Amino acid sequence: MKKRRIIAAIAIVAVLCVALGGCMLPGVDPVDPVNPVDPVPAPIVAAFDYYCDVFPIQTDSVVIFNGADSSSPDGEIVWGKWVFGDGEDQEGNWTAQGFWLWENGERRWTTIPWTGTEMVWHVYADVGTYSVELTVWDAEGNSASLRRTVRVRAVQ
Repeated sequence: MKKRRIIAAIAIVAVLCVALGGCMLPGVDPVDPVNPVDPVPAPIVAAFDYYCDVFPIQTDSVVIFNGADSSSPDGEIVWGKWVFGDGEDQEGNWTAQGFWLWENGERRWTTIPWTGTEMVWHVYADVGTYSVELTVWDAEGNSASLRRTVRVRAVQ
């Protein structure tokens, strides 16, 4: 008796699938099940943190901004622009520039520190609250921005 109910339930599901034009499987177009549906790519994401050896951040202290958590699902980040909120900005190639180096008989890539915009440093001369914005672009020209607030205090 139980077996008949299970078979009947399966038959009902099969009839509904046929009546609705095919089962709705992920990535399958219900109108044209032969041609899969291209999934919508996740958006490009701008993300950053900032650090300072002095806390709270004070004037004339070096603040390091790190945008390494930014990402693009359809290509790597190629360009970045930082706006520090005090009239200064910095933009350029996202990753650090570098060169090939022979070391112990092996060839390896060596980056030149601070030549990319993935990680930058900035010094605030005046006390204030600054709106820092990072905008990143991927190889397809997609962009995303993130804005965070940095508070700078007087030297104590």
